[in-house]
Amino acid sequence: MNQEADDGDVAEEPKTVAGNETANQPADTTKRDQYADTEFTLYLRPASSSALERCQRRIQRRFADLDDVWDGDSPPVERWYKRVSEPTENPGERQVVELFDEFQQVIGEAGGRLTPFFDEREQDSLLGFSTPERTIVFPVACLTVREDDRLVGLYPCWLDGEHYSVGDCLDRLEDGESVRNLA
Repeated sequence: MNQEADDGDVAEEPKTVAGNETANQPADTTKRDQYADTEFTLYLRPASSSALERCQRRIQRRFADLDDVWDGDSPPVERWYKRVSEPTENPGERQVVELFDEFQQVIGEAGGRLTPFFDEREQDSLLGFSTPERTIVFPVACLTVREDDRLVGLYPCWLDGEHYSVGDCLDRLEDGESVRNLA
């Protein structure tokens, strides 16, 4: 049913398209609504070459340019380590090891894997301690998707024989598609 607007024009009722979008709403509003309860974090490690730096800048620029998703405030970009050996006393290093362990658990439950993007090696301690050292190598870029503090998207990873890259996640965000690859 149409209603008369104040200026005499007829106001249109919202029209549903494809079951979930409103045809006369701006597209950025629906993207914002779609991701309203979603938390994104982009992780970048120190780049070891100018080519990697350029790649990270492109990713970071695309991430920040998703204004129609972020509603003004772009999500955090965290810096993490290129490599961490455990055990460690450094609180920052312990935090990324815990993050890696969470990634590994969730991706394992989903039947996927983190390699070759993340690398984990165990070796005997070089200092002669009886406890072996675990070394984790982190990817150049990683993007996490959380809902209610639960990890529901992780880029990069392998799932069901398919590679999910950070670029894939950014493409999906730009297109207003789901970025949940672990749910």
